[in-house]
Amino acid sequence: MESSAAYIAMLQSIYPRGTGRFTLGLERMRDLLGRLEHPEHHSKTIVVAGTNGKGSTSRFLEAALLEHGDSVGLFTSPHLLRFTERIRVNGEEITQDHAVSHYESIKLACNELPTFFECITAIAFLEFKRANTKWRIMEVGLGGRLDATNVAQKCLTVITPIDLDHQMYLGHSIEEIAQEKAGILEKGIPVVIAQQNVQARSVIENRAQDLACPIIDASCTRICATALVNKHQLAAYQIDNLATAMAAYQTLTGDADETSNATMDRALHRYLNPGRYQWIDDRTLLDGAHNPAGAHALIDALAQDPRAQNRPISLILSSLHDKDIGEILRPWKTRAHEIHLCPCTSGRSRTSEELAKTAYKLGIKAKIHPSLHAALETTKHSPNNLVVITGSLFLVADALALLCGIARDPPVDG
Repeated sequence: MESSAAYIAMLQSIYPRGTGRFTLGLERMRDLLGRLEHPEHHSKTIVVAGTNGKGSTSRFLEAALLEHGDSVGLFTSPHLLRFTERIRVNGEEITQDHAVSHYESIKLACNELPTFFECITAIAFLEFKRANTKWRIMEVGLGGRLDATNVAQKCLTVITPIDLDHQMYLGHSIEEIAQEKAGILEKGIPVVIAQQNVQARSVIENRAQDLACPIIDASCTRICATALVNKHQLAAYQIDNLATAMAAYQTLTGDADETSNATMDRALHRYLNPGRYQWIDDRTLLDGAHNPAGAHALIDALAQDPRAQNRPISLILSSLHDKDIGEILRPWKTRAHEIHLCPCTSGRSRTSEELAKTAYKLGIKAKIHPSLHAALETTKHSPNNLVVITGSLFLVADALALLCGIARDPPVDG
């Protein structure tokens, strides 16, 4: 679909608001929503926080609630190819016209525009109000306690696995990060907790007890989730995400195990999560794993997937400046047959040379390339290898556009 002039103008206006304005806090968001007549008060809200698996869990839950026959709004981030991917109603992306209209409402309501993430969160609230959705699934952008999504009254909170990431904003220990994530909990409102390490679980459960939040342990659905993941040939790391979504679905609908299992089985036929363990063909796999925990989960999934077992891997990897590239690269040293490093189309991307310096320090022999296209061309010399493209969602987006010809937004400054 060709982008309209108004849509391009909106992108040119909104993206610079994410440059140099990274500030956490809820006062601006509350003020903005008040000026917009509180669209966050419409729909029943589920807020999903965590380090890994937030997007997958949110999309599994969306698919199940749609299969149940309900109307559902979904807000996720980041997007891969189009800004409109972030906001969906009943499985369909927000239209460019609606996005522009909501953004114009925001501009009219404010003397000074809020940050990029506050703007897009407000657009989501306005769209879900317009569509009169029954449910609204809001994926936290960063942390939880001070994230712009944490302003609506909730009917359920969900916390996916917590690990080290974004330490400069959230803290340098699992406990500190878990404290920020647990900031989405609300007095008396149930919380679904995914499988966690001991430190994170302790923090979350203590917070839940302080607020009298009923605790639902997602492990109660893990056996059924495992069977469904195997049946639908999903990545092994999706077991915990699916189990968490199933526990959330049962809590929201009251469906018994047998009924919810059948609903999720049907729902998985409509489940789409581009760039997350996505097979483009029998030789090429895309996965947006962009932190150490994600890299380990991807390697474990490959080890359990018959399509990947006993196959040499040609790894193509990129990473952003704020990621722990050393710990992302390290586990691939013994798993990848060859490693190719390239930049991605993000202003925050590391250069090939920067990536290579880290690889050298780890004793990893890697080839550097000026672009993804150049890296892919080199892998053609190893036609029997499995090509795994990972390390950054931006690189995965580049691959989807290059290999699948999927339309993406025009480039804009900011």
